[in-house]
Amino acid sequence: MGAPLLQGFRSVRGHEAAIGLLRRAIAHQRLASAYLFAGPLGVGKDRVAHALAQAMNCTARTADDDACGECSNCRRIASGQFVDLLVVKREFRDSVSARDRESTDADEKKLRQEIVVEQIDVIMQRVAFRPHEGGTRWIIIREADRLHPNAANKLLKTLEEPPAETHFVLLSHRPSALLPTIRSRCQ
Repeated sequence: MGAPLLQGFRSVRGHEAAIGLLRRAIAHQRLASAYLFAGPLGVGKDRVAHALAQAMNCTARTADDDACGECSNCRRIASGQFVDLLVVKREFRDSVSARDRESTDADEKKLRQEIVVEQIDVIMQRVAFRPHEGGTRWIIIREADRLHPNAANKLLKTLEEPPAETHFVLLSHRPSALLPTIRSRCQ
């Protein structure tokens, strides 16, 4: 059985301290342009990042600075259909067949070793424009410690001067593998 449908921070187990910090940042309108969520694999970093995107794009935010979980934006973020939420992750190797790509279990052998510069190029093209659906755009980079050095350097340029209303959340279980300059740009 999978995780229950995401309905803001209240649907995330644990992470009370981190969520408290994020809620205070939302309440005081002091969100950072880049966050680094570090922790063991499977601890819920991705879920917290998505809940944050929901809270910031919810059309009926609750009194405690959480997403309603019911509005169109919240539902589309939870289902991965929100245009202003971009998720970057390792892609399939070129040699993987179309049938294997459709399989739900992403075998490690089928994935590239790194997030490549072309993937970051696509993101940079998208962030050149204002958010379309929501008030803010969120880019979640899963396994950010797997950025190819060229991809990391390209991302660094954008982290240094982020576009308005665009926020990055880098997820990593090995933050020491990230460039020190990238870590220094993140909260």
